[in-house]
Order: sequence, then structure tokens, then C-alpha cells
Amino acid sequence: MKACAIGLLAVLMAMTACTKLPLVNAPREKEGISLVQNAHYDAGSKIRYMVSNDNTHVYLRFDTDNYATIVRIRKYGAIVHFDTEGKKKGPFWLKYPVYLQEDGNRMPIKGDDEMVQGGYLQRNLFPPTTAAIWHQGTETRAIDLGINAEKFVCKAGLDSTDVLVYMVGVPFQLLGVERPEDLSNLNMLLEIPASPDEQKPSGNDMSNSSGVPGGSMAGSTMPGQNGGGMNQNMPGSMGGGMTGGALSSARQPSGPTSVRIWMEVKLSPTAVQ
Repeated sequence: MKACAIGLLAVLMAMTACTKLPLVNAPREKEGISLVQNAHYDAGSKIRYMVSNDNTHVYLRFDTDNYATIVRIRKYGAIVHFDTEGKKKGPFWLKYPVYLQEDGNRMPIKGDDEMVQGGYLQRNLFPPTTAAIWHQGTETRAIDLGINAEKFVCKAGLDSTDVLVYMVGVPFQLLGVERPEDLSNLNMLLEIPASPDEQKPSGNDMSNSSGVPGGSMAGSTMPGQNGGGMNQNMPGSMGGGMTGGALSSARQPSGPTSVRIWMEVKLSPTAVQ
């Protein structure tokens, strides 16, 4: 019996290791690119997302009208991981936004499970910030996007219907390559941490083994907290809206679960200039 149990466990582990990630084909980045037309949807987290690239950067966009997710991003940030070897380790990651603790008075509620019925999210819920965190190999460092010599792209804001629209872009050079063709085994992870005390994952990945910073890094002293350059309301061309307006029962906080959406990404080749 013991041998059978061990054999069954080995089979299950092998099946888990071979599970295919959702395939995301990245169109070429261009002005007015549509999230709606290129969207993938994660039902567990109610997040619509896409990846795109140009000759120098890889970009991830997503939007959501899920109240708990929006509040969690405001509190703990969103983290985008990159694994350039086709694994699920994410040795590179970018966390944005990052706010100081004194920015907490902009929050519309005290906790993830409290809400004014029929209320609206505050328009200034995501004030301009130039603070982000970048991790590369064994190094984790604060990034001042106001200086931004490395040319990160980071934007987050609510549109007119209370939908959060989010975008980050990372230069290929920071991932150790020069061209999109050099990333033939790119996996990416979108993670939205839960509270530091509750790290039960949701989405298409049920593991929590990558050693990702959760809420504990939010609220750290960061450079350029009130600098310019970040749009509060993202351009409408980033993709048409989910249902917005007053917060309905469908947008009630769904509990303190972290979101982890892994994806296999196929980039568009270098465009001839």
C-alpha cells in the first residue's frame, strides 16, 4: 500500500509539472492597442489581461472592476514576474504601485471586507507616484520612476466607471536579452498579494512558492512618492470597459486571497525599422 501511495504521488507530481500554462500571444505594441480585442480572462480573479511588446520592451496590461482586487492593489501593489527559462520561478519582478503609509487616508475603507453599500471608489484612490520596486537575481532595489534612466513604464488608475486599468513595461535589457527573439521560453506571472496574514492563492496557480514579497513591502519608504508622470486615469484606448459605476453586490470583497496568474508568452518578432 505504501509503495502504491508513493507511486500515485509521483504520478500526480509529474502531471502537475507538465500542466500547460495559458498561452498568451503578444501583439506588437502600438498606440491605441486594445485590451478588449486581445484579452485573456481569469475567471477566479475577474481580471482581464494581455501582453504586448515592441523592439525594446515587454508590456503587461490588465483591468478589473473587482472591488477587493482594486483595494488590494492600492494597499499592497501588483507584482509582475518574468521567468526567461520557461519555468515558474520568476527571478525578475517589478512591483507597482508602492505608497507610503501616510497615503492610507486616501483609502475608501478600513479593511478588505468593509464597504459602504452603493458607494463609489474615490477618484484619487491611486494618486500619482513614481515609486516601484525591481528585483533582479538576488538584488532588490527601489526605483524612482521620476528619474527612470532604465525606462520602466508604470501606470495605474481608475477610469470613469471605477474600473482599474493597469500597465507595466520592462526593457528587454533588464531581462538579460537584446531582442524579443531571445525570449523564446518566457513565462510571466501576475500576482496581487493578499494581506500579509492571509496568503491563500486564487487564479490559475495554487502554489505560493516563489518567495514573492507580499504586503510587507508596501508602505516602505520609497523615493519620489508624490512625483509626476503617472496618469490617474488611463487612456480609453487601453480597452473598453467592464461594468462600472456604483459598487454592486457582485463587486463585494471576496475574501483575503492572493491572485497568481501564470502564463506562457509568445512575443512578436523584432519589427524592421
